[in-house]
Amino acid sequence: MPADAERYDLDAVFTSPKYSRTQRPFDFLNRYQMIIRRVHPDWDPLDFSGKRVLELGCGPNLGWGPLAVFLGCSAYVSTEPMFHAGVWDHPLFERPYLLGCFRDFTGLFGPRMAFAEFCRQVRERITVTTDTRLQEKLGGRFDIMLSNSVLEHITPLQESVVALRDWTAPGGRFLHCVDFGSHRPLPHPLQGLFTMEPERYFQKHGRHVNLFRASDILEFFRQAGFDCQLTPYYSAREYYPDTIHPYWRDRYDPEILFLKVGIFHGGI
Repeated sequence: MPADAERYDLDAVFTSPKYSRTQRPFDFLNRYQMIIRRVHPDWDPLDFSGKRVLELGCGPNLGWGPLAVFLGCSAYVSTEPMFHAGVWDHPLFERPYLLGCFRDFTGLFGPRMAFAEFCRQVRERITVTTDTRLQEKLGGRFDIMLSNSVLEHITPLQESVVALRDWTAPGGRFLHCVDFGSHRPLPHPLQGLFTMEPERYFQKHGRHVNLFRASDILEFFRQAGFDCQLTPYYSAREYYPDTIHPYWRDRYDPEILFLKVGIFHGGI
């Protein structure tokens, strides 16, 4: 378990406009699937009923877990290195957070259970571990795999994608949204990324992002045996302020370099 300094501050989480917004889980998943279907009309919306779900990096308040439970998943597991187990007993967890989720999901999908039953299932069906290696004790493979702005932080990524293939059940599906920005507080989201070679960037700024571009990640998934597609969300070419180093210019097309957010999706 990480030290307290490395865990989420739950008081800040449940009072923040970002994490306390109970419409956030559905808004993200619905938005990503709408973008996919615009480009790939044959994409079927993810069906959680009876499925085992793995989310990489659920964040402080269980990510897509409550939504998956409401929609009938048999189990939801997430790896989250900064997870604070105190979330289960936090005074703001069930009310207002879970109650807000329950009301939103009921409005979207209709009545499926009472609130008390929803809370019980959330506690029984959701497992969050700080151990990103996902030991076998978590029980079996997964039918649905999800992540939201996580893959860009994983090192080593290619080996991790191979592990995801090993954890995927026959017929399993996945959706991973990747933010290719610098995750630094700069005027432009890609500023500073392409002005030097990767090792120099890591020496200067650390390895908070792994610097893989969308074409790299797409190849990782396909080499691992996934049937993977990339759907661009949006690019960030406008107002780009830097001169691009030859390392990047010689290896990637501008469409890949300037892609800010992309969605990887498919199955096996």
